[in-house]
Amino acid sequence: MTKKSMMEEYFITLNNLKKKRGNETILLWQCGSFFEVYALGIFKNNIPEFVEAKFQIETFRDLCNMTVVKKGEQKYKNKPVFMAGFTTANPYLLEKHLNTLMDNGLTVKVVVENGDDILNKGKKRKELGIFSPGTNFNDTTTHNTNNIMCIWLEKRSKTLLTKQPCLACGASIIDIFTGTSDFIEFNTSGENLQEIAIFDDLQRFYSIHEPKEVIFIHNYKKQKEIDEIIQFCGFHPKKMTNISIFEYNNKQQVSELEKQAFTFSKQNYQQEILERFYKNAKLDYNIFLETTQLVHYPFSLQSFCFLLDYIYCHNPNLIQKIYEPKYNSKTNQLLLMSHALQQLNIIDTHIDDGPYSSVKKILNKCITPMGKRSFNMLLVKPTTNESYLKKEYKITEFIMKNYEKFQHIREKFKMVKDIEKLYRKVILKDVLPCEIAHFYKTIQMTQELYIELENTKTIGKYIQDNININLNKKCSELLKEIDTNIDVDIAININNKKYDVNFVKEGAYEKLDKTFNNYMLSYSKLKKIQETFNNIIKDYQNTGSNFLKYHTTEKSPPYLELTNTRTKILESIIEKHLKEIKNKKLEALNIDFKSIKFATATSGNKKVAGNEIKKICTDIYVNKAVFHDQLKFTYKNIIGKLEEYQIHFNKISKFVKILDVLMNKAYIAKTNKYCKPKIKKASSAFFSAKGLRHPLIEKIQTNTLYVPNDVEIGKREKGILLFGTNAVGKSSLIKSMGICIIMAQAGLFVPCSKFTYQPYNKIFTRILGNDNLFKGLSSFQVEMCEFKTIDNLSDENSLVLGDELCSGTEMGSAISLFSAGLIRLNSRKSSYIFATHFHELGNMKRIKELKYLTLKHMEVIYDNINDCLVYNRKLCDGQGNNMYGLEVCKFLKFQDDFMELAHSIRREEFGENESFSKKKASKYNNKLKNKCTFCNKKATEVHHLIPQKDADKDGYIDIIHKNNKANTVPLCSECHSKETKGNIKRKAVQTTNGLIFKIIE
Repeated sequence: MTKKSMMEEYFITLNNLKKKRGNETILLWQCGSFFEVYALGIFKNNIPEFVEAKFQIETFRDLCNMTVVKKGEQKYKNKPVFMAGFTTANPYLLEKHLNTLMDNGLTVKVVVENGDDILNKGKKRKELGIFSPGTNFNDTTTHNTNNIMCIWLEKRSKTLLTKQPCLACGASIIDIFTGTSDFIEFNTSGENLQEIAIFDDLQRFYSIHEPKEVIFIHNYKKQKEIDEIIQFCGFHPKKMTNISIFEYNNKQQVSELEKQAFTFSKQNYQQEILERFYKNAKLDYNIFLETTQLVHYPFSLQSFCFLLDYIYCHNPNLIQKIYEPKYNSKTNQLLLMSHALQQLNIIDTHIDDGPYSSVKKILNKCITPMGKRSFNMLLVKPTTNESYLKKEYKITEFIMKNYEKFQHIREKFKMVKDIEKLYRKVILKDVLPCEIAHFYKTIQMTQELYIELENTKTIGKYIQDNININLNKKCSELLKEIDTNIDVDIAININNKKYDVNFVKEGAYEKLDKTFNNYMLSYSKLKKIQETFNNIIKDYQNTGSNFLKYHTTEKSPPYLELTNTRTKILESIIEKHLKEIKNKKLEALNIDFKSIKFATATSGNKKVAGNEIKKICTDIYVNKAVFHDQLKFTYKNIIGKLEEYQIHFNKISKFVKILDVLMNKAYIAKTNKYCKPKIKKASSAFFSAKGLRHPLIEKIQTNTLYVPNDVEIGKREKGILLFGTNAVGKSSLIKSMGICIIMAQAGLFVPCSKFTYQPYNKIFTRILGNDNLFKGLSSFQVEMCEFKTIDNLSDENSLVLGDELCSGTEMGSAISLFSAGLIRLNSRKSSYIFATHFHELGNMKRIKELKYLTLKHMEVIYDNINDCLVYNRKLCDGQGNNMYGLEVCKFLKFQDDFMELAHSIRREEFGENESFSKKKASKYNNKLKNKCTFCNKKATEVHHLIPQKDADKDGYIDIIHKNNKANTVPLCSECHSKETKGNIKRKAVQTTNGLIFKIIE
């Protein structure tokens, strides 16, 4: 059989890859000391035009900043071969370019050389791996998870039972970093199966896990409908793969992925793959399906089996010892409906990626990767379990009261790496010696910490209730296993896989010891010769010391090298003083000195030669190779033994994770002045907050002091209509309420001075600015779709948060629909708050008759002296004044004639209203960095508006730090003296003219 040319192999491999994984794939091919990508092309006007693999080479070129050149005179299919590539000399380049390609949603196959093909005078090659965003086990990533998700969605025109169209959807997720997996399933029937609300569970599942890669299997005829669902759910993974099984049996051409999907719709293939990867499934398949609940969720089962096989095809090791899947139950879970996680900024919306882009970022200050993962999950999956919440509040309070005693824990955790990911690396046989040594020290620290905390009754019981095991014993067992096999002090410095230093404990493996001793014996002989010759030259030249250098390469025996000049010196010395040297210097080496010769080495250098020297060098080379292979084999066995300690890894990780999350709860509560929530039993959900703040905005807006508010909803007053001008903080207040409930039901302290509540079961949000998720639908359609969900699912244990409802239609319909919504929510006794500009609502008879509804407004006062609106941002009773719109426009610099026209229309149609409060104003602040805030002279002092002496021992004045930007201003010495001597206290207040500094009476 004729051997294929390298180019033929390349393009056959590439075409097979494209059939299996689609066109968005790259094949990286090792050719000697380069990784290369090839394409075929022709020249037009001396410019190459690619005719085969065009997408691959152009994408590789553009994303990785490569240059495309002709590959010599090579041709394939009678066309010139073009190439782009990078060197193999730097191993980090492969990782770098792989990450770049995967970050842009590409699947990459890497083929490497695997020795010489002597028969065909070429190179053998093997697959290093297939890499995609969701199957990338990258050790350098800063992300704590790498989830890959598979959705299986099928629609039927009717069923035998319902006689209506129906839809079923199963989705599964696997985190390849930790080996954990999760799944959901939902189904519905009806005439309209394309409603937004139907896919709320899918959207929430996606938002919780934020997968890097999504595979979407469906039987929809129109791709447009799938695109709409993707948009509804806000999917934005790095890679999205659509697989259609619509009329599969009638297709003339079927892709490999479609075949794969169709295969796993069959029960025998599902059983085969589950039994391959799960011992319990092999022992009793039916019991396995029952215990995992997969038997009740057939579409999730199909999805999960496909996902297992998909990952296996990329990297078989990633599926080893993967955990059994867990059903994502809604039991005891606060359901966050209608994109609540995004609308309340709990998670990133991907509009901004700064440090304050989400609540999750400012609250998750856990130290370890395991703690960060666990805390994130608490925040996105709040609970309704009151017993659990009370325990969490109690233990957090205990830590806060004794914070100085426990704060060293966070310092200790700074040494901890990702234990869950480390165990996956053990399974993959991809763990470095230094990582095991570092883990050894982590176990020691964990054991010491466990013993210390075990003696503290409160926290000791909390830990034991959560891990339910003698961790001291587990730590000792794992320490003994590592200590028996690994010399930790040596291994801690080995961060590579060269296997040239023996880090295995002496006496643990006799065969390895013998091999290592043989290697060291031959090595020490040559080093002794080197030392002797250096001393000889030094004795006669009396200059320098390291004349002969030890030269080694991977592919040939080592040798002693010296310059031509020093060779002549050494030859002369040997010739003149042979007898003396032999007696004094080389007797112990047992070498015939006369046999020593000098041969040409590299340019300008010689090497020490001769039969005896050559044998020593050859022995070093051979013994080192044997030692290398033996050490590699032994290390693999050691890792194999560690793999059996899964429970030990898990329990140590769980201990660290639980403690890290607990310390973080106390840390953020102490740092941000959060209060302990109190659960008060009631017939329906409610909350009462004193001094409520928005945890994000108080960090971002530092020019003025944050204005907390008192809010109660769900008791006597179940609904609030919130009025106020734009930019006064209505949306901020509404969002802060939702965030506060989520934090409380995640077991956290909350941004209030006092907080009492009965947990909610559901939170619905309708915040403006969500329309970009639903391109193609009008704002009004989006509002109505979301409100339909609220109308169908809300009850007395629901919290509904909304900006102006029905803002996307004309006023008559808007007010009518809004009123109907308020009446429905009121009848259900739901807790709700809506921001609105419709002052007409307050005068409507039906609205006035609503028993549980109250009207409130965010206070804005008119400063007549400075001719500006002052945003006090305080929540006040009543709907406030409805004549602030024109005042706001005035400060947006509308032309005078336009404003006069608007005022005249207002007087004609509505009557002039001048009921704004009028207060004497202070001077406003120019906020010039180098000038006095009050007089504009050169600033010489930094002044605290509220004196530092009013701060507590932690430096806080109420809820802000004394050095907060909102409490400091630059002043000249004269103004500073006046303010200080007069003991004047001020606060910065936002107005339409900028900041003013009001005196606090």
